[in-house]
Amino acid sequence: MRRGAARFVCVLALAFFALPASGGPPLRVVATTTDLAALVEAVGGNRVTVESLAPALADPHALDVKPAQIARLRTAVLLVRIGLDHEPWLAGALRAAGNGRITRGGEGDVDASRGVALLQAETPRLRADVRPHSHGFGNPHYWLDPENGRAITATIGEALARASPFSGSSQ
Repeated sequence: MRRGAARFVCVLALAFFALPASGGPPLRVVATTTDLAALVEAVGGNRVTVESLAPALADPHALDVKPAQIARLRTAVLLVRIGLDHEPWLAGALRAAGNGRITRGGEGDVDASRGVALLQAETPRLRADVRPHSHGFGNPHYWLDPENGRAITATIGEALARASPFSGSSQ
C-alpha cells in the first residue's frame, strides 16, 4: 500500500518536473500543516517554496496567527489546507492577508479534502479526559489513512500544474 502511494507521488512529481522550466522563481505555497507542506515539497520539489502556518508541535485546530504568518498568506500563490472544519482560525487570517487568490474558492485555494474518504463521518469524537471534540463533517484527520494520500497528492499536483508559470497562470 505504501509503495503504491510512493509511486503515485513520484509520477505526479515527474509530471510537474516535465513542464519546461520558465526560469522564474519557485511558486510560493503556504500549507496549514507540516504534513501538507511535506506533501507539497514531495510533489513540487525545487519548483516550490512551501511554508507551514502551524508549527510541527502546535495544535492546528487553535492556531494563534502571528503577523509573519499573515505576511506569508499575503504573498502566497497557493494555499493548501486540510479543509472541513480543521482550521477555524483560517478565515480571519485570510481576511487579514487580503490575498483574494487564496481565499476560499479562489484560484489558489487548494482544499486537500476534495476527493478523500472521510473517516468517522457520522461519529463525533468524545473523550473523557477532554471536552467534547466534534467535527460537523466527520474526523478531519483523513490524511492519516495512507489510501487518501493518492487523492491528496493528486489535488496538490493539479493545483501546482495550474499555478505553474508554464500553464499561463500568473504568480
